[in-house]
Amino acid sequence: MSVRSTSDVRLRPYALGDAARLAVLLNDPDVTAMTASIPYPYALSDAEAFLSNVRNEEGRKVSRAILADGALVGGVGLGPRVTGDEELGYWVGKSYWGQGIATQAVALFLKQLKVEGIGGPLHAQTARNNVASQKVLLANGFIFAGESECITPARDTQKMVSNRYVLEAL
Repeated sequence: MSVRSTSDVRLRPYALGDAARLAVLLNDPDVTAMTASIPYPYALSDAEAFLSNVRNEEGRKVSRAILADGALVGGVGLGPRVTGDEELGYWVGKSYWGQGIATQAVALFLKQLKVEGIGGPLHAQTARNNVASQKVLLANGFIFAGESECITPARDTQKMVSNRYVLEAL
């Protein structure tokens, strides 16, 4: 099921054919530096492994490709935290930053979660210096919940200082 907003930002399930596009968008150190688990460099094999895993989770419908003007430009998803809570994650390719795409995509994703019966609380973390991502969360009803350290398995350092956010209910 695709979700559409009043502009041309949509969500759709990932497809195996998305691998090459994901590899191009995510092979950017500025994009992956703002994520906890996306490695850099990001190869086609990384994209193929991700797509294989996300398709295995499809029954839960927790990961979606972000489209703008019909092109894949990012991703949004929900995954379990170590504590068992749900954590929201999202990214947008660098050439699409500053256009409001992530804010719209997160809003669409939250609506979809509600329709599918997935409720709160939802959690999210951002790098402390990722002001743009913090604005996305605040615009979508998340509230600041304090500073923390985020585990970053794809980084040379195992943790980074982060800001935590929570959305109590959808």
